[in-house]
Amino acid sequence: MIVLFSLYVNAHSGSIHGKSLSKAPTSNTFSYTTGWGYNFFATGQASSRAWSSAKVHITGMTTTHTISLEFTYP
Repeated sequence: MIVLFSLYVNAHSGSIHGKSLSKAPTSNTFSYTTGWGYNFFATGQASSRAWSSAKVHITGMTTTHTISLEFTYP
């Protein structure tokens, strides 16, 4: 069996706008809205982004692994 735990979801509107979101989902299915409205275009490290991570454990194995996913725009 594969078990996910220590789930985290983060997002920010870009360094210019200064808005952020940080959540710790309690299930494997989650959906969040930011409520920020339209976000003006910015590039590079100033651009908006969202990322998520979770630790994974597989039954019968001794170690865990952290998986991460990041979305950046553009």
